[in-house]
Formats: sequence, C-alpha cells, structure tokens
Amino acid sequence: MTGLLSHLRRAVPVIFAGALLLVYGSVRPVFAEIVHFSIFSVNDFHGHIQSQDPTPGVTREQRLPVGGAAYLSGHLKRQAAGKNFTFVGVGDLVGASPLISSLTEDQATFHVLGEMGMRFSALGNHELDRGFQWLATQYRLGCKSKWNPSQCLFDGFDSLKIQYLAANVSTSEYLPKVFLPYIVEEKNGLRIAYIGLVTQDTPKLVVPTGILGLVFKDEVEALQGVLDQIRRERVDVVVVMLHEGGAVVDRSRDTPSSASSDCSPLQGNLRRILDQLPAGVDVLLTGHTHQEYICTHKDTLVVQGLSYGTRLSEVMLRFDTATRTLLKKDAVNHVVTQDSSVRDERIERLVTQAREQTAARSQALVADNVPGLTRAKLRDSESSALGNFIADLMYHFEPAGNVDAALINTGSLRSDLSPMNGRMTYGDIYSVQPFGNDWVVVSLTGEQLLTALRQQWEGRRDGRARFMQVSESLEISYIRSGDTLSVETVKIKGDPISLDRQYRLVINSFMFAGGDGFDIFAKGQNAIVLGRDIDLLQQSFKANLKKILASQQFLQPRVVLR
Repeated sequence: MTGLLSHLRRAVPVIFAGALLLVYGSVRPVFAEIVHFSIFSVNDFHGHIQSQDPTPGVTREQRLPVGGAAYLSGHLKRQAAGKNFTFVGVGDLVGASPLISSLTEDQATFHVLGEMGMRFSALGNHELDRGFQWLATQYRLGCKSKWNPSQCLFDGFDSLKIQYLAANVSTSEYLPKVFLPYIVEEKNGLRIAYIGLVTQDTPKLVVPTGILGLVFKDEVEALQGVLDQIRRERVDVVVVMLHEGGAVVDRSRDTPSSASSDCSPLQGNLRRILDQLPAGVDVLLTGHTHQEYICTHKDTLVVQGLSYGTRLSEVMLRFDTATRTLLKKDAVNHVVTQDSSVRDERIERLVTQAREQTAARSQALVADNVPGLTRAKLRDSESSALGNFIADLMYHFEPAGNVDAALINTGSLRSDLSPMNGRMTYGDIYSVQPFGNDWVVVSLTGEQLLTALRQQWEGRRDGRARFMQVSESLEISYIRSGDTLSVETVKIKGDPISLDRQYRLVINSFMFAGGDGFDIFAKGQNAIVLGRDIDLLQQSFKANLKKILASQQFLQPRVVLR
C-alpha cells in the first residue's frame, strides 16, 4: 500500500486497565483495551492546492500566510505520526477553485488529495458546479476513456478515487449511482460509520439544468433513516459529515472553540439541524459557511475548520473495546502554517506541476492600470466597489445592445480583484469569476424585476437576504422593519420603475436558470446568450475600462438598506 496512510499507519496506542464484569452471576477480572483514534478532516478546500498567488489565508494576529496542499499534507503527517487515523473531506473540495486547479477541471486537486490519503468525503454543492454528469464521468470513465468528453488535463490523474457520500440525495433510475449514503470502517476493533449529507439548498446554489434527476432531501429526515439502518450494523461511533454550517451572528457572543463550549451562539441552517438532530450522532463535522468553531450540542461534538485548507481539523476519540463505550471525544483545529520544515516535498512537486501546466494562460495580460477592488460593502449600502465594477462592465458591453441595466448575484464574485502593480492578468479576473457562466440579455417587465428583487430574501431557509450587485443605471433602496424587508424605491436610468414597461437586462446564466432562487428571470422574453463571462469580461475591460474609471461611479452606493 502506498501514500500517506500507509506511511503513517502504526500500532494503535493501547492502555490496559483492570475492570470487573459480572458474568452469569460470578465476578471475574477482564482487561479493557483502550483504543485511541483520530479523524482528520478538511472542509471547503475549493481547489486551493497552491500556497501563494493567491495565498489561501493569513493568521488573525500576525497576518502570516497559511494553507497550501504541501503544508496541509506536512501538518497531517506531523499530527498523525504514531496514530491510527482516517483523513476525510466535508464537501466543496473543488469548485470555485483558483486557476491552478480549475484549468485542469480540478483534476489536480483530486489527484493531490488522493495522494494525501483522502478516500471519501461528504458531497458539497460546488462539486456539482459543472453538473452531475461531469462528476459521474470522473468516477465511471475517468479521463482516458474515449467516451469521456473531458481530457486528461493533469499528468497522473486518470479517474476520481475519492468516494462522495450523500445520504440525502437520490437519483432517478436513469442516472448512474455514484454517491453512497455512508461507509463503515473497522480499525483495531473499532467500527465507525461515516455518513455524508449536503445542504438541501443545493438546487439554489448550482445551475438547475446540471442536476436534473437529482432530489435533495431534508438533511435531518435523511439522517434519521440512515441511523435506523446502521444501528443494525453494530457500529461503535457515528460520524456525520454535513456540508452545511452555522456562524455566530451576534457579535457580542464568543465563537465556540473547544469541546467544552456550548453551540448556542451558532445560527443559520445549522441551528435548525442541531435543534432536530437525532440521538446517536457522536461527531458532526460541518462545512459550507467557511467558519471556525468547536462545540458540543447535547452529546454531539460539532466541528468546522474554516476553509481553503488553512485549518486541519482533528477529532480525537478514546474508546473502550471491552465495554464498547466511547469514553472521550475532543477536537482541535490545527493552523496550517507555511513552515518550511513541515512542507511535504512530494506534494509540492505536484503543485509545481500544476502551476507549470497552467502558467501561460494564467499570466496572460488582460489590461493595465486596473485598481484593486474588494467585495467589502460600501458605506451604508449593500453595494461593493467590485460588484459595481463588474456590473458596469456587463452594462457597457456593446454587443449586448441598448440595455437598461445589469445585475449579478453577489455569490458569483469569488474573490477580490488584486492586480499586481495595476497589471491585470487572466488569472486575476478568473479568480473573481471562476464559475464559467454565460452572459444573457433578457427582457423583464418592471413588475417581474420587482419580483426578482423580493426573491433576494423570500423563501430562504436561513432568513438571510442575498442582495444583487447592480450597474450604474440602477438605484435601489430597501426598508427593514423588524425581520421584514420590502422594496422602497427603484430608479432605472434616473426614472422610477414602470410596472408594465419591458426592461432589457444583462444577467448571468446561473441567475437565468433559476440559481440562488431567482426563478423569475427564466420567465423573461427574447433571451440571447452573449457568450462566456470570462471571455466577455476581457473584451469589456479593453473597450470600457477608461470610461468606467473616469466616471468613478463604481465607488458610489447603489443598493441602500434603510
């Protein structure tokens, strides 16, 4: 056996403790075998195999760089030395990835994580960014089959070896069965069940046409069904890998950071899941919200390790095999520092290979004198300078014709725009818009546009509004009264919106297909697909950059919440 797992597997540390058991009315001494086992995990890796350009993250205090696959692997080796362990994922291992991975259709990331010893993971919503059929093909055919439209884009990768778990996803009878609900592993007499779940909101987070034939069920209901099944398999420990999470909304409360902490500060969809969580779940590994926390809810240890491979989560179990009792469970989120002494050179060579294979395209110059722009909200608004800027590039794109406005979902802006010395490369702009959407021009009535604005908050399980970014031709104000949001005013090119008038809008194909819950856009008229966003952005940068910079309109708030 090769790879990190075989390299590190050692005899399990065992403690023998005297115990007494009553057997048929007599007392006889027996010895309990205390097994120690660690579960290492990473959530929301998003293809961040690189350690710089862009740096996956920084420490909070000293602002030191952290992350990178070579360092993640090195820390895993260091922390796992002498232990019995498993290394798992909690979803979004790929998708919305940096160019170094995305240009290989994330084959580089799949290969690197496989070389690190990862064998299975919960499914994440971003694994479906390219559609279910793409993911299924990576399993069944790999990239060397003549039946696979994909190419082998990373030397060494032939097919996907990481098994995805998704107990709350069912597929139609006409689709291949590539997901398992759970896996049971037995090591040193300890039987552990790993159950995978993905957020039920997935249909709103990916292009709907890419998941036709898939049904995403309520996470808790699906979990209960699986628990009933695995109880018959006599497992000792139940670990749920849930690609859904929470966050601390009330900033007056501290983020829980240890097994002794209570989970009550965590809100969002995780709050509902915890409130309904069935008994019998020993560990709940979470993801999706890119947060860092450790806490205990009733008898369940709950963990999330930030994102991008900047943390390596470790759950430590202490188990008595004589009484079949889980004696203790604890957790820590190890910071993946970029310490040269810990770097795994074998993994670093794979990352270098990926960088060399993608360098020419990534470093191609698109435009000069481009300012750095962030996704941070402008003062007293829901607009960001970057969101305004991208929407203006869409609005001023001449082949779109005489349009009235452009709108883009905030979630499509994956990173800040950070050109070095004003020189913006293909890699810079790809980091901002990595999803491969098309731009679509479509006509909506004023009433339909108002419906789209209300869909920013209506029908969302977590109760959070997802405000779109808009072009300079749009001015929108909202009113919040308690927990209720409403549209106050909308002006298009300086005039109040007219409910009956047809407005020509530029949006992306994700929104047009109903992504993020915006199903009203598909009801528009006279839709025209203009082309792939990354290509059209380059054209619009070259044609409209000077005009947009001269106006400085992108620095002004356009979406105001009163």
